[in-house]
Amino acid sequence: MDFTFDDQQRELADVARDFFVAAGPADRVDAGPAAARLAWDNAVASLGIQALGVPGELGGLSGAVELAAVLEESGRTLYPAPLLTSVGYANGLLSCVGGAAHDLLRQVVDTGRAVAVVDHPSVALEDGVVVGVASAVVDAETADELLVLIGGSIVHIPGDAPRLSIEAQDGIDPSRRAARVRFDGVPATVLAVNADEAIATARARAQGLAAVEAVGGIRATLDSVIEHVSTRRQFGVPVGSFQAVQHRAVDMLLDLDRAAAAAYHAAWCADADPASLAWAGPLALRAAAAGYGRVARGAIQLYGGIGFTWEHHAHRHFRRAVALATRFGAADQQLDQGFAAIKG
Repeated sequence: MDFTFDDQQRELADVARDFFVAAGPADRVDAGPAAARLAWDNAVASLGIQALGVPGELGGLSGAVELAAVLEESGRTLYPAPLLTSVGYANGLLSCVGGAAHDLLRQVVDTGRAVAVVDHPSVALEDGVVVGVASAVVDAETADELLVLIGGSIVHIPGDAPRLSIEAQDGIDPSRRAARVRFDGVPATVLAVNADEAIATARARAQGLAAVEAVGGIRATLDSVIEHVSTRRQFGVPVGSFQAVQHRAVDMLLDLDRAAAAAYHAAWCADADPASLAWAGPLALRAAAAGYGRVARGAIQLYGGIGFTWEHHAHRHFRRAVALATRFGAADQQLDQGFAAIKG
């Protein structure tokens, strides 16, 4: 198993890095709905992001590994567009089932539409309409389409459907918007029923891609910390020369290596070994999110006083780490999901 990028993948990662860096650093992220929507439109226009990770027969351009390379770069700068939600999760759901779902996926790829996913136990389908209220739905404000997961069914609702209301909610990660979505008898189209296996596959794939995004955050945080401790001086020498600081930096590097190995293994499984994805995805996210949290906490300490300020980017990476850790359920649930898949 070789996780080394080929020339085309390296070129894609380089182009993505240049794009996300030009968009602005993490400490100036504005994740208001208008800014998040503009960020999505720019990624569609510059990278064709909506087509990455989608099979060619459905209008896509690449596999999951290529999408992972781009998501890692977006994680470095905490890019506020709904890349993980729409391309990483929603497109995966649509590609895992056929018929009308594939037709919708082709439209999404052709037009660059953003899709959010609603997966909440209080939402139900009654006589062809959706009712209920879902809280903390990530990226709902910027979505053109909604996919609602209800009891093993995948239901499609246009973002401008009647009797659908979306209200912003405060979340721990200011670079990724959350919202309360209210369904007051919203007409819906059922794309698939008895799709539990497809939903589980798409969720595991999205967990692996979320892990890759965490790898980008870890890498950016570690690079920034190394630069800081190499130039910040105390007692006439760089603080990076102190053994305690060096030990902390080495621990961060180990977290990066572990997270990257698990995350890219999951992305590889999505393309080459789908049977292993069921455990590789959740375990990769558990490992990467935990490592991201440790690295972000360590960075806040190593930066000293400035690491505790609102203006510094350190707390933004910590917030993203916390949000990713619980994006697809609590950490213990991810472990249970992975171990259950291993046991078969």
